[in-house]
Amino acid sequence: MLTSTKPSHEDAHDSGHFVQFYESDAGLMEDVGGFLLRALNAGGSAIAIATVDHLASLTSWLNAKQPAHTAYEAGRVLILLDAHATLERFMVDGWPDETRFVSTVGAVVAQAAQRGEPLHAFGEMVALLCEQGQGEAALRLEELWNRLAERHRFSLFCGYPDKLFPGAEQTPLFRHICHAHHHVLPGSALRDAGSKELHLRLALAEQRARSLEDEMNRRKAAEHQRDTDREVLLSQLREANGAKDAFLAMLGHELRNPLAPIVSALELMARRGTDSTARERSVIQRHVDHLARLVDDLLDVSRMIRGNVELHRQRVDVHEVVTKAVEMTRVLVQRRAHRLNIEVDGALECFADPARLAQAIANLLINAARYTEPGGAITVSAAGTGAGTLRIGVRDTGIGIAPDALPRIFDTFYQGTQTIDRAHGGLGIGLALARNFVQLHGGHIEAASGGRGCGSQFTIVLPCAPSPAMAGSAQPATRIAVPAPLATRRPERSAGAQERRVLLVDDNVDAADALAELLRSYGHSVMTVYDPAAALAEASAFMPAVSVLDIGLPVMDGYELARQLRARSGNRQCVFVALTGYGQQGDRDRSRAAGFDHHFVKPVRPAELLEIIDGASFDASHESA
Repeated sequence: MLTSTKPSHEDAHDSGHFVQFYESDAGLMEDVGGFLLRALNAGGSAIAIATVDHLASLTSWLNAKQPAHTAYEAGRVLILLDAHATLERFMVDGWPDETRFVSTVGAVVAQAAQRGEPLHAFGEMVALLCEQGQGEAALRLEELWNRLAERHRFSLFCGYPDKLFPGAEQTPLFRHICHAHHHVLPGSALRDAGSKELHLRLALAEQRARSLEDEMNRRKAAEHQRDTDREVLLSQLREANGAKDAFLAMLGHELRNPLAPIVSALELMARRGTDSTARERSVIQRHVDHLARLVDDLLDVSRMIRGNVELHRQRVDVHEVVTKAVEMTRVLVQRRAHRLNIEVDGALECFADPARLAQAIANLLINAARYTEPGGAITVSAAGTGAGTLRIGVRDTGIGIAPDALPRIFDTFYQGTQTIDRAHGGLGIGLALARNFVQLHGGHIEAASGGRGCGSQFTIVLPCAPSPAMAGSAQPATRIAVPAPLATRRPERSAGAQERRVLLVDDNVDAADALAELLRSYGHSVMTVYDPAAALAEASAFMPAVSVLDIGLPVMDGYELARQLRARSGNRQCVFVALTGYGQQGDRDRSRAAGFDHHFVKPVRPAELLEIIDGASFDASHESA
């Protein structure tokens, strides 16, 4: 005869559909074995649908309680089924099929239940589904078990390992599983405890739960505050970055204004001066040109940061681009007595913005000239690779680049280690601009150095232009003019050259007066006014052939002034010239829309402005006669 192994109070847990969340397999087997044995002791049947390991453990446990030859006496039935194999019999595309479940598991239960004796069943197929990440399928299987219990009288024990529910993410599934059962079977430690100890355990568990919940709430609050602080910081950084960009743009624009009168005054000095001041004028000229390049770089950085750099790509001769870059840096290279070697394949062509590509190469040359001791060697090379690309290199014998500086060498404003005398100068933006211009052309730029004292090599890699046969009707390569200094001595006008009346409007008095004096020195009649109201009042009587207008005027900007002056001039012809610190294509388009014929960026090269004035088709003196 089978013997009982559990106290009678365990029988209260044997009814209905219940669940136990267990920590150890040994403890589970003890509870399941006792549950099955109680049914068998009562003359009923027991069903275990478990993993192979658990079936082996249950068999060993039951055999230890009852010899094998008496296990099935008096009609008692023990049915052992492999959980994995049983699942496969009714799962369809990862979902429990009710019809197949009833015909397989349901048939086993129905046959055992028809005897009318106690029937205890243990199943862990639901736990296997959860372990496979199929929580919804496990809940569906629990539902099918409950429906089966409505048709047959039996008690079902489901077991889930605690490890399937390690964190808060599994809490919703845990709750659903609990609600799918009639009750939860506590572990043996709580079942065996007396009322006093049980109450203590429950109180401690509740306190731990409250502590965990409080800790979670505090962490959530801290995370929320951290997210809020991060958003505030990001907003402040964005504002600061925007303010920095606006400042760079404003600084570049404002620095152009004082350059304008310097350029005009410098050319006046050249016209009026003697050879005794030629050296001083050359020094001023060189530094004015340098300052103008710094201003241009600042504006380019601002455009680069905002993504407003414009390219005008065309088929260009690489040798011409390199020549232009060399000429742009000639003064610096000569002043530092460097030996410059040029090794360029004369047949190379590419599609590029010639000005921007020349600027990128010039920036590499300037960097090489600055960081190479006087009398060093600089080599500029350009050659095709045979793989559809070309490489333009600038190599020097300078101070080299430390290994830890190479990854940051193209960062904006990065200059490496500077001594207190800042002997190498610069703003730390030349290499950043070079990289940006090259990347806009679909290429990349490389930097290499053997370390301090080993010189540097910078290489621009660009796609080659297709051959003329492949390019079809592509235009011939563009020839590039070498930029002239801002102030250049212009040939004297011929005796028969006609005087032009020029209206000059600029609120910068020094700039207006200096430019007016320069234009007068070339024989033109100039009226200088410093505000739009005065310009409108004087223009009708003065009848200018050319109106040179600053854009950034007070009260009324140059665009509106140009529109009103043109409207008031009637049929009388007048050439309108804009002077501004802004030179993007959008700025030029706006000038054109306002009625300007020409757009000059400060500081204007006087020779270019004089060419426009001399070429004006209308002679104010002739009309006034």
